[in-house]
This record gives sequence, C-alpha cells and structure tokens, in this order.
Amino acid sequence: MAACLAAGMGLAVGLERTMTPPSLSDSSDAGNLALGSEEFDDVRSLNVDVTASPAGGVAFPVSGRVTFASCPADGVVRSGSREYGVDGTPLVSLHTDTPLYRDLAYGDKGDDVTALQNELAALGYGGSRSGVFDWATWDAWRRLYAANAGTATAAARVQQGAFSRALAVWLPAQTMSVSCAASLGSTVTGDSTDSLAFRSLAGVASVKAASLPDGRIQGDRVVEINGRDYPIGDCLCSMVLRPVERLVFSPKER
Repeated sequence: MAACLAAGMGLAVGLERTMTPPSLSDSSDAGNLALGSEEFDDVRSLNVDVTASPAGGVAFPVSGRVTFASCPADGVVRSGSREYGVDGTPLVSLHTDTPLYRDLAYGDKGDDVTALQNELAALGYGGSRSGVFDWATWDAWRRLYAANAGTATAAARVQQGAFSRALAVWLPAQTMSVSCAASLGSTVTGDSTDSLAFRSLAGVASVKAASLPDGRIQGDRVVEINGRDYPIGDCLCSMVLRPVERLVFSPKER
C-alpha cells in the first residue's frame, strides 16, 4: 500500500509539472511596436506687462590704454566676468542695484555697500549682508577679483580692507546684450560717454504676467519673443536684453 501511495504521489507530481496553463506557455515572437510622441501646447491668452530696455552705454571707471579686450562670443556680458584691462590692470564687470560711485573701506555704510554685498552673495562668494563694509565683504570682493585677475600679481591689486571703484566696470543689469565699444590698444577716458566700454541694445528687460489662467495644465509657462522661449510666471522674470523686432506671446507647457 505504501508503495502504491508513493507511486500515486509521484504520478500526481509528474502530472502537475507537465500540465502548464496555456497563459504561461511560450509565446511566438510578437515583433516590434513602433512608438511615437506628440507635443501638446496648452496655449492660453493672458495679459502681460513688458518692460522695455532703451539703448545705452557703459563707461570705463578709469582712463588709460586698453591692454586686454575679450568681447563675449554670444554678445552677452554677465556680472562677475572680465572683458577689459586698462594699463595692465584687470577690470571686473560688476552689476549692483546702486551704482558704484565711490571707493569703500572698513566701516563704510550705505545703499552702495548693501548692493555690493547682495551681488557678491548672488555670484556665490558669500560674505556679509550687514550693510557695513567689513572684513567678510572685502574678502568676498577679493576672491571675485582674484578669480578674474589671471595672475597672483594682478590679484594683489586689491588693497587690504578696501574696494576700489577703479577695478570694476559697473553694469546696470546682471546680464546685458551688448557690443564691445573699445578695442585693444585704444585710449579710453573714465566716466566718459565718448569712449565707452559697452553699448547696450534696445530690447526687452522683463515680462510679468498679471495672473495665469485657471484650469490650465500644470507646468512652467513660457513666452516666445523673437523665436526664443523665456520663462514667465506670477513673479517678475528678468531676461537677457535682446533687440526686439517682433513679439509673439504664446504661453506653452513644458
């Protein structure tokens, strides 16, 4: 009887292993399925405020002969960069909300000090935001200048505890579409409109949406200007200054 039971169990196991459900059996080659994609733009109409940027010029802070000139290939000058040197001294192109109109030393206060501190922090150099020109502010400026000076000898032009206006070309915006107005070897005059460092082009400075439509598909919106897309939202969105020939406001989902 035990032998019969063992044989029966073996048979049952054998039957279970050989009887595979049809849904689990090997399938034939299904081939390849072509996949496609389609972009969907949830285009909406909305009211926007456009701030224009007039043409203008950016002056040199010092007089002398241009000994270094490197105009950006894309025509865009950015705060914290270096495009010029005068009489062997590197100049840093630097934006601050308050124009750089004086030299600074330890203990100085004012809107220009606060603006300098804010820009140094925005450029990633940290420093103080106390509203007082202190050691941390000077050290942040020293590191920014050293990053652009090229040599240790040039970097040493930053005097201990001081900010020299003569080392910075003041920019009215963090990014500007410009043409370089001075060439290597030319003679320039500080704070003069007759020998400019940059000429800025008329264009769009910023775009702001009063509000975004309800029921829209979630996602960042953009506005198209001269064939280029720029982000837009409920906050003021600053843009690189570009000459404007045609405006096409077409918010799109991205």
